[in-house]
Amino acid sequence: MISGDSSLFLSEWTEEINHSIHNNKSLCIAVFSCNRELLYANAPMHFLLQDAPFDQLLNPSFDQLVSAKSESDEIFEGHITFGTISSLNTSIVAKVFRKNNKILIVGGADMNQLMEQNEQLVLLNREVNDLQRQLIKEKVVLENTLNQLHEVNNKLNEVVATKDKFFSIIAHDLKNPFNTILGLSELLGHSSDSFTSGQIKTYAQNINQGADQAYRLLENLLRWARVQRGLLKPMFTRITVSALVNEVFELLKENAEAKKIDLILDLQFTGFVTTDREMLLTILRNLISNALKFTHTGGKVILTTQKEQDRIVFKVSDTGVGMTREVMDKIFRIDSDVTQKGTAQETGSGLGLILSKEFVQKLGGKITVQSTPDEGTIFRVFLPLPPYIR
Repeated sequence: MISGDSSLFLSEWTEEINHSIHNNKSLCIAVFSCNRELLYANAPMHFLLQDAPFDQLLNPSFDQLVSAKSESDEIFEGHITFGTISSLNTSIVAKVFRKNNKILIVGGADMNQLMEQNEQLVLLNREVNDLQRQLIKEKVVLENTLNQLHEVNNKLNEVVATKDKFFSIIAHDLKNPFNTILGLSELLGHSSDSFTSGQIKTYAQNINQGADQAYRLLENLLRWARVQRGLLKPMFTRITVSALVNEVFELLKENAEAKKIDLILDLQFTGFVTTDREMLLTILRNLISNALKFTHTGGKVILTTQKEQDRIVFKVSDTGVGMTREVMDKIFRIDSDVTQKGTAQETGSGLGLILSKEFVQKLGGKITVQSTPDEGTIFRVFLPLPPYIR
């Protein structure tokens, strides 16, 4: 504690003290004349008074300070509120002095009030953080819900596409071979006496081809329907690759001979594989049938078996019409219609390739396609080999 008259110690610092008071950002100082004239205000007080100093003195008002009764120069001590009735208000703890027809206001922040406001801000910040965390949780839930809805929507679209594909096959692809069978059989039934044996044989072959086409389409259709319903599960057994592919060749040999196409078997792997026999048979038959359909007379269709590390590869290649990239991107999609007639005007539904891909996936493998227009196409089916063969 400093003893004695403090003015003796502070007198030499008058300029510094005045400068500090003037520039202090927490101390508010203003001098008014009682005739409503602002004579001086430091920066913090200017901020409070703004452009209407007398209107900004809300409580007590300037007029109340001017008319306040007091026996000393100090006429007020307490909170002074700045602002207007319709605006955000600010309060300071101040003392007000009046002498020589002037009013001096000196004040600053109320530490208790600041601490209370700070506590309120801390609580408000906690509430904001809690709300933010809750919004993040709700956002995650909403995103998950949207993803689920998206998945459901995709499944619904797939169901609709499957239904459309099903009815398209029934309405067009399945109808065509029956039209051939019914038309030719009716013709033979009514006019067989007027035909030569050669004509009758040709008609009989056409009827057989139509019946075979309808049968294979129905077979694929029924299997595909069972896959869609989840009723067709793979039955894994140990089979000999060479025996299976030879069986496929026997089934399709007549088709190849009818178009004079060389059907070639290149067995580089003849061992065993553990898989579903009927599914693999269907895959290879569909791929080779597709190759024969789009290969010109005199062309070649080759089935190659190879072993690549821990998997077996069935490669079906042809010298046919080939495909563009756009067509290749659509041939395995249920919602695309890329069916076209073969080189001998054979019709088809495109279902065989779709079914083949689904079967390959059920067997734990994958299928790829590579094609060049006017040069040919190569389908590859990759299936895992059992550990004792790898």
